[in-house]
Amino acid sequence: MIHSTAILDYQPEQSAAFGRKTHRAWLPVRLGGNVSVGPFAVVFAGVTIGDDTLVGIHAIVREDVVIGKSCIIGANCYISYGVTIGDNVRINEGVNVTGNTVIGSGTFIGPHVSMANDRHIDVVNYVYRHTMIKPPVIGRNVVIGTGAILLPGVKIGDGAVIAAGAIVTKDVPGGMTVMGIPARLRVQL
Repeated sequence: MIHSTAILDYQPEQSAAFGRKTHRAWLPVRLGGNVSVGPFAVVFAGVTIGDDTLVGIHAIVREDVVIGKSCIIGANCYISYGVTIGDNVRINEGVNVTGNTVIGSGTFIGPHVSMANDRHIDVVNYVYRHTMIKPPVIGRNVVIGTGAILLPGVKIGDGAVIAAGAIVTKDVPGGMTVMGIPARLRVQL
């Protein structure tokens, strides 16, 4: 079901100001069976969405994104360019998934989680270089709590848990739980 106010096959804006080349012919959106795209959602050209997936109200899914089967992309989510999302992933409302992020199957991302992919910000002489971005890589069956922040280049291992509000600045080994600012391994008492 595609809501009448949803936009499919939106063409990426073109500008010489972009550090990343977007000038090319984009394939139409490919939808699996039983996909639902909610009111006012925008799905860019070049996106693939697997069977039984829901894209919520006001969600934006940028070009070159692949979303697996049985996923939920919540209301007001922003899924940036080149993201790969496995099967059975739940992304709650208000999440910002930065460009080229990889999210493994079975992962749960709580509301208002944010991710970054550019660690090289110089506020005086800033020049965006697409070649320098390092997106997060999130393993399978990861749980990320409400409001957590993942900084550029972090790798989250399979089965890890990121507590609500944690700021992840370093890799998290599989099966471990981290919490705090900056996020540290949870200590058992």
